[in-house]
Amino acid sequence: MNPVLLAERLVSEGELTALQLELLRTDPLNRERPLSQALLENGLIEEEHLLQTMAELYHMPAIHLEEAMLDRQTAGKLPEILLRNFCLYPLLHAPGVLLEPGEILVAVFDPFDVIGTDALELATHRKARRVLAKRGDIRSAIAGKLSEDRTGVQQILQKISGASDLEYVQKILEEVEPEQEEVEGESTTA
Repeated sequence: MNPVLLAERLVSEGELTALQLELLRTDPLNRERPLSQALLENGLIEEEHLLQTMAELYHMPAIHLEEAMLDRQTAGKLPEILLRNFCLYPLLHAPGVLLEPGEILVAVFDPFDVIGTDALELATHRKARRVLAKRGDIRSAIAGKLSEDRTGVQQILQKISGASDLEYVQKILEEVEPEQEEVEGESTTA
């Protein structure tokens, strides 16, 4: 997957001008943001159109979260900062998406951000099947479906500043793995 393809598609369809694209790329505020996020935050495209374009271009299903079944149990075991920073949310089911044994379904906004998906796979010990969903819908799911009693983990993770992506993922997993072991132990004794 290549974000350049998205930019080229939007310019060729007339959704974005070459000048707008150049301004996005050269603006210091947008330089570190994913293209999809910069497009939305600058009001250059409607989120639904962007979602459908990315789905078609990158051959990923696009879903509406209100039609999917959220996996609150798995989400509750993951650090909220992981879900928020990588804008992802685990799902139990989404219309038209079939899972293979051992897979976990996850809604993402940015198809290019694989670090969060990798962390989810490591934490759950399952291969992630990604589907695209609106950023606002994923954020709403995170805000409304997670418990508020996870401030300890959040405080620890917020102290991790300047760490490399690998260190960041390792720190997240150190917090998740003890919880995962507890849950696995409970399921084998039941």
